[in-house]
Amino acid sequence: MRRFLLAAILTGALPHVVVAQGLTQQWEWCRGHDPQVLIHGCSAIIRSGRETPDIARAFFNRGRAYFDMAQYDLAVRDFDSAIRFDPNYPEAYNGRALAYAGKGESDRAMQDFGQAIQLDPNYAIALYNRGILLKNLGRDQEAAESFAKAKDSGPRLTPAKE
Repeated sequence: MRRFLLAAILTGALPHVVVAQGLTQQWEWCRGHDPQVLIHGCSAIIRSGRETPDIARAFFNRGRAYFDMAQYDLAVRDFDSAIRFDPNYPEAYNGRALAYAGKGESDRAMQDFGQAIQLDPNYAIALYNRGILLKNLGRDQEAAESFAKAKDSGPRLTPAKE
């Protein structure tokens, strides 16, 4: 063990080991449920500068946390980044649509729900969310169609009765 540590210190490999272990912990936090911890973990991953295939997920998760805290501008910014890293990420379009709706930007929200559904025509959550927005806009027939498609497309959208 001493030889490994000495070799790691002499070659400069040790900081990479520490960073890798630290990023593992940050990913744990970035996948969590507490918004403040999630933001901290995802921010550390994003600041690491490592553009892994999962970097879009870090931006998405942080955007979701900002959305949960009603910080819609920050949420939109992070969903934008997630989409920039993965333009075929329907969940990021759905998240950004919800943030736009939270800001009162219904047209932009409808565009993003449309993009999410275009990427995944059976994305029940986006179909359902679009239905809610349409209902709130007084477009009842279109809302009913979106709800029906959501019901036919995916998993149960309401909790099962026990």
